[in-house]
Amino acid sequence: MLRLLWTISFIFISSIAYAKIGSVVTHDGIASVEREMKKMSLYKNSDIMYNDDVRTVMGNLGITFIDETTLALSPHSSVVIDDFIYNPEANKAISSLILNVARGTARYVSGNIAKLAWQNVRITTPTCVIGIRGTAFSMTVDEIGKSLIILLPNVDGTVGEISVESGAGIVIMNQAFQATTVGVAEGKPSKPVILDLTLDQINNLLIIKPPKEKLTELVKDSKNSMNLLDIDLLEFK
Repeated sequence: MLRLLWTISFIFISSIAYAKIGSVVTHDGIASVEREMKKMSLYKNSDIMYNDDVRTVMGNLGITFIDETTLALSPHSSVVIDDFIYNPEANKAISSLILNVARGTARYVSGNIAKLAWQNVRITTPTCVIGIRGTAFSMTVDEIGKSLIILLPNVDGTVGEISVESGAGIVIMNQAFQATTVGVAEGKPSKPVILDLTLDQINNLLIIKPPKEKLTELVKDSKNSMNLLDIDLLEFK
């Protein structure tokens, strides 16, 4: 009986591991996924599955999960789907989502899992863990794991709340365009500062990744450059 239960459990876990949990909805350039030790190209309408390692090269990629969570990746990004369980008919505590942003820039917008069990949604980078209470934000991770997190307004203009936690501290952000950086996992997140930049300028800053000269130009064009300069931003090369 015990062996039978173990076999059934294994089949159930395996079916979850290889089940479709989302789709590519926008595609521009070159993107791929590492799945079951194999590398495959991604295109519009490609399936996204549990435990996928999604990577972009020279291009952008948009993913919508079955719970309506969305994830937009900029060029040279890598995201691993560590956990995804969604069953709106079952106990709310069962649903969960864990993403690991290894490098690059990703923009996250909460879906139904965050509405059902926000405490079970977690986004990790090499230096911090982001807790979510239903909102939108961007995160950028450089080559050494340094992370920049910016809280963004939702489509309807409301603003949610996120926590950014490292091994040495935690900060809470609940105002639009608040930003914090985490240099190393053992260091504290920087004190949140509100960026005095437009959304378009933030898009240029995070997604296009301009050189320092262009970054300086963007800062000078903002209404109050001191706020941005005071943040220990990622080094753009």
